Amino acid sequence: HQEVFQLLAITDILVLPSAFPEGLPTILLEAGLMGNAIVATPMGGTEELIPDLRYGLIIPNNEVSSIRNALQRLIDDPEMRRKMGENLKNRVREEFSWEKTFFRMFEFFGIS
Repeated sequence: HQEVFQLLAITDILVLPSAFPEGLPTILLEAGLMGNAIVATPMGGTEELIPDLRYGLIIPNNEVSSIRNALQRLIDDPEMRRKMGENLKNRVREEFSWEKTFFRMFEFFGIS
């Protein structure tokens, strides 16, 4: 786990080109906390975390050309990359904390 955070600390883009439903991949939350811009396919809960371009790039599939185009867009626009990472970091902290998740579960199940 420590090694993952060390790797996320030395990069500013994370790519998750999954072709399988993933729930909400923890690696996206971890990368978000580290301020990484995200490129991901719309699998599982990914779009819940990344609802629009302020937070990352959702690519339609995991084909090499889709990944390459998204990466090139982020490489060519460092300000966009920085802002996405910053926005996602704030979103993860505000909306996806354990405390927030705990209370959402209680609301979902109608527990008071």
